[in-house]
Amino acid sequence: MKQGKLIVIDFRPADEYETKHIPKAVSVPFERLDEYLQTISHDTEIAAFCRGMSCSLTFEASGIHAKKRIQSLSN
Repeated sequence: MKQGKLIVIDFRPADEYETKHIPKAVSVPFERLDEYLQTISHDTEIAAFCRGMSCSLTFEASGIHAKKRIQSLSN
């Protein structure tokens, strides 16, 4: 994270994020993920954070990010 090569994205609602979050994590509502990914380099690694291991948003977000990386490499 210090080198700017990893971004922790927190998908929880804003009030949960504001209550407590991982230091330097970025609050990005899931419905705005696509828009947010347009603002970061395609080679930036992301770590998705939600409510725990069973939160399906982390898996969906990882898939979206992977798809964007593949698309950028093929262009």
